[in-house]
Amino acid sequence: MKHYADCKSYIKRSDIQIGESVLVRQSVKTKPTIPYEPIPYVVSNKKGSMITAKRHNKSITRNSSFFKKSPRPPTFEEEEREMAETESDPQLEELESAAEPEPDSSAVPAPIPH
Repeated sequence: MKHYADCKSYIKRSDIQIGESVLVRQSVKTKPTIPYEPIPYVVSNKKGSMITAKRHNKSITRNSSFFKKSPRPPTFEEEEREMAETESDPQLEELESAAEPEPDSSAVPAPIPH
């Protein structure tokens, strides 16, 4: 019985190599979310079926079933955008708040009496 089950198991080897860009399956799945993180990681280490991938300073290790090859390599703009999302700059926030015009009290219409 065990021999039959072993022969029928549908196992395939991962063809992901070190240095390739990969997408990682997201753990939280709700209907509107996509199954994989949109910004790719780069494979840094592989030991058997365990793959370690890095993106900036973040490193994750998962089974190879959690990864799929990215159709395109990561671009500099995506990395820059992600860095901006993860790190908030207080000086930038100050400049953005200063650039917003304050509402003028004369521009607000007066209430209409009934």
